[in-house]
Amino acid sequence: MLSFYNDKASREKYRFQTNPITFFHSNKGNIYMNKIIIAVFNTEIDAASGLSRLQQLHESGDITLYSDSIFEKNNDGSIKVHQINDKGIASTAIGLLVGGLVGVLAGPAGVAIGASIGGLSGAFADLYESGVDARFVDDVAQVLAPGKVALAAEIDEEWTAPVDAALTEVGGKIFRKTRAAIEDAQWASDLAADQAEAAALEADWKAAKDDKKAEIKQHLDKVKQKITDKKAAWTSKLDNTKSETEAKIKQAETQLKDAKAENKAKVQARIDQMKDNLSARKTKLEQSAKLLKEALHP
Repeated sequence: MLSFYNDKASREKYRFQTNPITFFHSNKGNIYMNKIIIAVFNTEIDAASGLSRLQQLHESGDITLYSDSIFEKNNDGSIKVHQINDKGIASTAIGLLVGGLVGVLAGPAGVAIGASIGGLSGAFADLYESGVDARFVDDVAQVLAPGKVALAAEIDEEWTAPVDAALTEVGGKIFRKTRAAIEDAQWASDLAADQAEAAALEADWKAAKDDKKAEIKQHLDKVKQKITDKKAAWTSKLDNTKSETEAKIKQAETQLKDAKAENKAKVQARIDQMKDNLSARKTKLEQSAKLLKEALHP
């Protein structure tokens, strides 16, 4: 047992197999400030006022505002998008979020609960890609009644008080989710389920009679292919994240020039954190890819 704990590679493999979510988030730099927020208001004027307040917080350096949108739920249940502003960033978060909400929030509250990312398509897949989960969507759906107007934004914030104060003063009901943590944890959770299924099938295959082995092997191969496909999807995701993060860093560097003196250190810390998070995610994905290869080809 002592030799196991002295072997870093063995420890990493054990942690990845037993709790991939902990494995994925255990690095020191993995502190997420990037969030999706939705604030629900009574009128479009109130929502516009809320957006103006977020822009003021951005200008002062209290937060960094990357993209935003204002949309309304009509009396017939449909969603009307008033505006989407991505500020020239190669980020799809708000576009995917609003596009997904158009499809999901038009239906009854509660339809998203219980969905897993592996079985999602269309609007639901867009929502998960944007970095929100089923519970978040349903919480918003409970409040976004016909006639209500919502402000969605992707921001960086160190603490919630500035945004909470700014938006509640104009009647906003606020919902927020940490973006990257949702995506990575969902990926790790789905991967763990696939790994457990593959391990069970491996055991079944070894114990099966010869006339049953081919059928089990066929099922096992499909599960392994699913794992391989997810790894490829997340490699692509990392590439997209790199481009998006580089664009965000440029925006934050521009913000840094005009931020209040007392907030410049916070803006610089956000820039440094984005660089650290990108590096940390890349390292963890590379490690998980290696461990996946070992699992698929023992």
